[in-house]
Amino acid sequence: MALSPPLFQSPKTDPSSDPTLLQPSMWNRMISLLKSLFDGSDAHGSVLVRDTTDATDGGAWVPSAAGVLTCVGPGSLPSFQPIAAGAPTAHHATHETGGTDALTMLDASVIKTGSLSLPIASSGNRFLQAVVSDHGGISNVNCCVGYAANPGDATRADHVLTMGFNTTPLGGRDLVTEPAFEWRIEDYYAPDASTRMMEAHWQYYDTAGNGFRPIALTIQRAPGAYQTAAPLTFSGSSINFASTTGVSWASLQSGLLQLHGASPALLIGDTVASDGAVRLPNNATIKWRNAGNTADSSVISSQSGYCYLTAESALLLGNSAYTIQFTNNLFYPTTDNIVDLGYPGGPTFRNLYLGTSLQVGANPAQSGPIRLAYDQPITWRNSTNTGDTAAIKFGSNGIANVIVIGAALHPSIDNGVDMGGATRRWRNVFVSSSIVNKVKAGTPTDADVSSAADGMMVFDSTANKIWVRLGGVWKGVVVA
Repeated sequence: MALSPPLFQSPKTDPSSDPTLLQPSMWNRMISLLKSLFDGSDAHGSVLVRDTTDATDGGAWVPSAAGVLTCVGPGSLPSFQPIAAGAPTAHHATHETGGTDALTMLDASVIKTGSLSLPIASSGNRFLQAVVSDHGGISNVNCCVGYAANPGDATRADHVLTMGFNTTPLGGRDLVTEPAFEWRIEDYYAPDASTRMMEAHWQYYDTAGNGFRPIALTIQRAPGAYQTAAPLTFSGSSINFASTTGVSWASLQSGLLQLHGASPALLIGDTVASDGAVRLPNNATIKWRNAGNTADSSVISSQSGYCYLTAESALLLGNSAYTIQFTNNLFYPTTDNIVDLGYPGGPTFRNLYLGTSLQVGANPAQSGPIRLAYDQPITWRNSTNTGDTAAIKFGSNGIANVIVIGAALHPSIDNGVDMGGATRRWRNVFVSSSIVNKVKAGTPTDADVSSAADGMMVFDSTANKIWVRLGGVWKGVVVA
């Protein structure tokens, strides 16, 4: 199709032979090239390509056709070819979009080293936002930077980074009808170098604007201060530590630390005990603060594998009046004569081992292994378990009237203790082989008594005689 209007060619001859001047022949040559390229009969949609074999204008038109423009190789003119059906050729699978070469090139284009700088002003800027208003959601997830002027240091403001739901550059609610939950990092550059710090915390804002920080961390900027001044605060009704399967390991609630599991244990220090609910290292001490808040009291300690109740303070067992106290090497009840050792009828202690004495009652004796108060007996239970028997009792003269030696009962001193008295007489004296109240029908012999000795007496019920052993011979006298 011819161009309209047609391209103009000059009929004039060149006025000069200077090749540096624009001559009519040069104009006509350019017009001829343009006409050969764009004023021919080539089909609509053809593609112009370079053709070095065409000496007229150096170009050629490739007619368009259904398919893709392909070329068999370098130096060859391209042509439109139909799109092949079925799986792509190996060449296409490798080099086209999604192919291995393309993925390799894409991976190489990702920044893995160096830095990517985003010149974002910190004066309140939301530089990344994920819109969640679809699917019924309200508000957005934001990443923001901001700053607040430090009233004590005009040269350096406090810079803030906040990331979270419905957050603003300086923290708070972007949409005031919704709560906000954010992670906030702040450079607090105070005028006082000792209080300059970096801080980070999780913070929640309710719909009324009230804030709550469940986790907060502050680190002082002074070199090395982060080792001694980096408090981490947890706030909330409870803090739970759980395994990856959700099983609770430990919980802290209302000032109570609870360890969970089949065999929970609290370990304090290094090289601690290998068993037990509370495990301490050797030479560790458990201490309490005294009532006056003036000093610590060491109560339980371990040394060389032994556990000690220390004497520097009192250890109380029990409550109210029923309390046993350990202090100053003494173990005693705090209220007199009210606490038992063992239990009536059991359970009881098996043995009681004492190094010096057993003292019973008020104002007991001051010596001896068993020390009783004045006028107190040693009592046994009778053989039928129907009553008690007071067997030995201290006398009013300050000494024991009777003592037990072997299987015999003796006075405490020779010829110094009476049996009975003028107003406290024995009613009867019964013996099996002694001198008193021995009755026999007939003359006695040594076989009638035990350990026969001179001075023994026997009553003869047949002859009404009193017999006395004198000089190894029994002699009798008639009683009228």
